[in-house]
Amino acid sequence: MMLKIAYLGEKFYGFVKQPGLRTVEGDVLNALDRIGLNPESEIKIYPASRTDRGVSALCNVVRAGIERDNICRILTALLTDVWVYGYNLVDWNPRHCTKHYIYFLSKTYNTEKMGACCSLFSGVHDFSAFTRAKENTVREINVSFKVKGDVTLLHFAGRSFLWEMIRRCVTGMENYLSGKWTESELNRVLEGRSEKVPPAPAENLLLADLEYESSFLLDQFSIERMQKEFCSRYRIHSMKKVFFKELLDILP
Repeated sequence: MMLKIAYLGEKFYGFVKQPGLRTVEGDVLNALDRIGLNPESEIKIYPASRTDRGVSALCNVVRAGIERDNICRILTALLTDVWVYGYNLVDWNPRHCTKHYIYFLSKTYNTEKMGACCSLFSGVHDFSAFTRAKENTVREINVSFKVKGDVTLLHFAGRSFLWEMIRRCVTGMENYLSGKWTESELNRVLEGRSEKVPPAPAENLLLADLEYESSFLLDQFSIERMQKEFCSRYRIHSMKKVFFKELLDILP
């Protein structure tokens, strides 16, 4: 059974279960324990993306050896900061898809240079300088951007991404956009002829969507519960933004 899930990464130490730490996988397995679908802790779940600590997902997909009516709303009602809102009864490898990530950059740049930067990162490159991985580092991706107010949304799409690849690409893009790297220097890095580039913060990265040939049946209860929580947090953070702006205005 395939399950479509969302979660807020700031609450977790990554996706993969770790002893003594709160993870997305750990919370889902605990919920399955509570409803008797994880006998003797034998169930394993296989995700499309093993997101790092701090990374959020609006759409991740896991394959689990379970089947039960109303599983989405049952799990969503048991979970906190995780929402299970879609399912498909046909099993396949969830990693075989096109992944769409968004990185939220808290600044804007010249749009012409930003477009050129996205073009430089798009296509087939050796991303060995942009990952913790040491082998099989050639990937094909597409990068684009959108500006919303004073925030830049960097869109990354591809069939496969390496460990910390997007966050390190963001650092490389900022190096180019700020003038720290020339175009020739950036191309050199994209050819794999460079030292490792450090990653940008994980909290600004979102796994936004996964594209499959098969569709999912959506659970309205879980979607409404997720929307309600997002609206609540939006109001809280909007107030906090005004709060801190006022503090800055009052300071001499």
